[in-house]
Amino acid sequence: MGHWLYIGLLTLSSTTYAAAIDTTLWSSIPPSTLTQWEEADNRRIFPNDATSLLLSEFVATENSIFSGRLSANEDDDILGVVFGWQDADNHYRLGWEGGGLDDEESGASGLFLVKEVAGISEVLFESEQFWQANTVYPFSLYRSGDNIGFSLDDQVQRFIDSTFSSGQIGLYVDSQAATFSSLSHAPVPIPPAVFLLTPVVLLLLALRHKARRVGTRHSLASYEAP
Repeated sequence: MGHWLYIGLLTLSSTTYAAAIDTTLWSSIPPSTLTQWEEADNRRIFPNDATSLLLSEFVATENSIFSGRLSANEDDDILGVVFGWQDADNHYRLGWEGGGLDDEESGASGLFLVKEVAGISEVLFESEQFWQANTVYPFSLYRSGDNIGFSLDDQVQRFIDSTFSSGQIGLYVDSQAATFSSLSHAPVPIPPAVFLLTPVVLLLLALRHKARRVGTRHSLASYEAP
């Protein structure tokens, strides 16, 4: 009973305290005019097989959730999100391809989570599954203490990793047209022990999102803040 109470509190906190993200305040790296912002739908579009990284103006600290929806517009390359971003050589990135390009730095393919430390890639998760064009997929990322995790498609994963306890969050595409929407960021004012149950929690968050819905290639290492 107590465990389910904690799960309910986490889900409620992400709903109650979540702040919609205004990506007009974010920085495009490299600077680009290719991205389009549709304020009415809280939507960011990367057209024309863009290769770009869009970083938040704020630093996300531990005990927070970053959620939204993503979809790929044809083609078969990479779209994804970054978190714990310090710089191009130090961050986490959750990427997903449609059967085309692999992650250039790590060689990971399909759906993958990579940790980049001092320019050295470590694949934390990899699954040979691919997105379907023009399909909307809810996603959630979280950090709490030494725990990080994500939910995307049919994957709900949790890891113990304290390398980057805070950092910027962002969106990225690698030779891919994509749309990101319903973006939000929420603190999670709940003790880290609750994340022993994070696979269930993240699945609940993914179901909540689902219920609400009826160029030239560059390495991430080339993305340096101006």
